[in-house]
Amino acid sequence: MEFHKKERQQELTVRNLINFEFASNGCWEWAGSRLVSGYGRLQDNGKTIRAHKFFFERTHGPVPAGMMVCHKCDNRICVNPSHLFLGTAKDNKDDCCNKARHAHGAGNGMAKLTDELVIAIKAELAAATKSQAEIARQYGVSAVSISLIKRGKSWKHLAFMEIAA
Repeated sequence: MEFHKKERQQELTVRNLINFEFASNGCWEWAGSRLVSGYGRLQDNGKTIRAHKFFFERTHGPVPAGMMVCHKCDNRICVNPSHLFLGTAKDNKDDCCNKARHAHGAGNGMAKLTDELVIAIKAELAAATKSQAEIARQYGVSAVSISLIKRGKSWKHLAFMEIAA
């Protein structure tokens, strides 16, 4: 029974090693099934794992606790080990933001405001008839959110609207 399990695992590994296509940009694009998030997926020892993690671990060894396998190429289906690197969740988020791949404004699923509301908030800030705390209460957000809008630290894509200090 144990021999059969090892034999099956070796078969799985060989099958997975040929389940990708070479792209002109150097990516090895996963041709197997995918997660809803768009990442390649496969079964390894009865567990569903991301394909890029599988390939990383076969070439570089186990992923240490607190680390994740990230893509240099920003291609979720790439399994080319030379396009993969280890990083923390923060490293991955920073990489995303530095490459401007994150959702801006209302496109971010966590946003409570819309572009139109932020434009209205900027107009109220420019008029200087209400405090930031009053504006925050009016729009159902924190005073910190209003301050970040005023200082141009959030909703940067609407930076064309200058606010008088």
